[in-house]
Amino acid sequence: AGSVVVLDVATGEVLAMVSLPSYNPNSPGGVSPDARRNRAVTDLLEPGSTMKPITIAAALEKGVITPTSSFDTNPGWIPNGRFKTSDFRNYGVLDTAGIITKSSNVGSSMVVHKLEDRYFYQFVHNMGYGRSTQSGFPGEAAGLLPEPSRWSGTDKQVMSYGYRMAVTPMQIAHAYATLGNHGVSVPPTFVKGHAGDAREVLSPKVAGEVMRMMQTVTEPGGTGTRAA
Repeated sequence: AGSVVVLDVATGEVLAMVSLPSYNPNSPGGVSPDARRNRAVTDLLEPGSTMKPITIAAALEKGVITPTSSFDTNPGWIPNGRFKTSDFRNYGVLDTAGIITKSSNVGSSMVVHKLEDRYFYQFVHNMGYGRSTQSGFPGEAAGLLPEPSRWSGTDKQVMSYGYRMAVTPMQIAHAYATLGNHGVSVPPTFVKGHAGDAREVLSPKVAGEVMRMMQTVTEPGGTGTRAA
């Protein structure tokens, strides 16, 4: 199964939305209820590596790192309680952009440990996770973003790269639209010209820095060059 959401970052308007498996609405008979679900707003998933730019943005906004900060990810893993957080391979020393370029779990872990629990939680919540986007679509899920009081000793580290939390594809698109809209969050809407109340959740400077870092994923040395 899969889904796609395309948003206008400035207005929050849903330009396109699709879920598969799908069905023909002109002939709904004999179709399983599973195929009639709008997965983009009702289904929850762990956001995985799409979370890393948000973790980086939180740390840049707080001022605990800069775009040129250095992180020694040797030997390619870092302890997490009784467990280990590992990268695809050992990326050695990375700067802040490199954490996103290489999609480094270890780098994200090192960054999040510089942030207070409550600040990190509140920043992610302000980006739209753990709450409905208020798009107005029936049955829209709010997702799951546990409060710090409910975290175990390993939760914060794995949350930095997108686990122990659950979001909808719409929420991911909305969070990325906020980065693309210079840090201004605009509620998604299905009605053209009906933008909700916009609010700035991070500085335009930080939003621009993170956008530039995200672009490096598609450039030589990145993990998504075919997306260029």
